[in-house]
Amino acid sequence: MEPLLDAREVATALRISLRTFETLVARKAAPRYITVGRQRRWRPTDVRAWLKRQVDEQGSNTDSKQEEDYTVKYG
Repeated sequence: MEPLLDAREVATALRISLRTFETLVARKAAPRYITVGRQRRWRPTDVRAWLKRQVDEQGSNTDSKQEEDYTVKYG
């Protein structure tokens, strides 16, 4: 099982600021999360799936023959 990510780790993986990520969460435009106690946590698989949907919906600037890498790195 992959470790769950906190908001800072997800923001870092997405290369956006924590504040921007929190704004996405508030607008319900971020990956879905689970609550552990009173803490929000994200599954890396959910973050990857969300990112893939974003790329699919917005189109990608990469060549269609290139394989896309949706690796979520965590500490």
